[in-house]
Amino acid sequence: MMKKLFSRIIALALIISPFTTYAQVVHFVEAGSYYYAPQILEIETGDIVTWTNAGGTHNVNFDISTLSGESFGNPSSNSLGTNTGGDLGSITFDLAGTYSYDCSIGQHAANGMTGTIIVSQAAGFFPPEGSVYNSDSTEVTLPSAAVGSAYDNTISFYATNEIVMDMSGTPVALTFISAEILSVDVPDGMSTSCNPGDCFFGPQAWGEVNLTGTPTNGGVYNLNLSAMVTINLTNLGIPSDLTFPVPYNGENAVLNIALAGDYSAVNGFIPNFVLNVDGDIAAISGCTDASATNYNADATEDDGSCEYASVSEGIRYVNEIFSDVTVTSNVQYGSNIGILTQAPVLEDLYMDVYEPTGDTKQIEPL
Repeated sequence: MMKKLFSRIIALALIISPFTTYAQVVHFVEAGSYYYAPQILEIETGDIVTWTNAGGTHNVNFDISTLSGESFGNPSSNSLGTNTGGDLGSITFDLAGTYSYDCSIGQHAANGMTGTIIVSQAAGFFPPEGSVYNSDSTEVTLPSAAVGSAYDNTISFYATNEIVMDMSGTPVALTFISAEILSVDVPDGMSTSCNPGDCFFGPQAWGEVNLTGTPTNGGVYNLNLSAMVTINLTNLGIPSDLTFPVPYNGENAVLNIALAGDYSAVNGFIPNFVLNVDGDIAAISGCTDASATNYNADATEDDGSCEYASVSEGIRYVNEIFSDVTVTSNVQYGSNIGILTQAPVLEDLYMDVYEPTGDTKQIEPL
């Protein structure tokens, strides 16, 4: 049985694709004599920048400034080598910050061949190393746990100032106010905690949901993160805040109109996190027949307790109107002339009479 822990942890990177770390965007910069175009480029973490040499001998130097002779002090100093045309290479920017660079060939930098890459932290979930994504990143399988072994892993997340929602095919940027996770399901023997400690935060903030403990039963567990999100609708022409749950099932009439019945833009905020626990699965006894009246969906072995409704014992009335019946058999109620196989003859007609016990109601809906 799963324990539902009501820790307030926001883990929302509120954009259409919740995994911007893996939804990489490729940007292109042209290198020429003596320029980089664009000279200033703004991107997000996880994006790729590709430089193409339009002519001349050039490189891409993020390490030591050719002009000052000192380190650029960039978050990372990956650089690209020299060529005389074509593809100079690509760099993936995983760390937020401002990156300065130049061409270190001759007097190219002095002639203005310098550039800047401004990398903003992308909103998104950042699960622990070793996690596996499905094809569209809607499900993340975390590193496996094992029965009887300590588990300690963290899902990090970052929220920005805006969320982008697909409104009837048009992306609309809405101001993100706040959010919190309402519940996290974890296997028995495990618990969750969060950072910041109160598990409630607004935009431009990092957070963590920590999964720790020693699971006692094997199996595949969905963590079922649920959240409450608040956004501002001014960009939709509605100057007010709106709070809604995720997963979303049409709880808010205003949001329903904006979404035009398609809730996928909201429900894509939080992926489905899955934790596999290696080891024996605890046996749960019960009725495993789905057609039985006492079917137990959690049961792993049938204990012979299944019960079934019989036709004669089916529920006919909204409420029980009598508790028992007395049956009198072969009561003559009339006569009939039979002529099918013989000369006309008078035949007695019989019936069984069922007399209910405790039937005191005069009007009863069926």
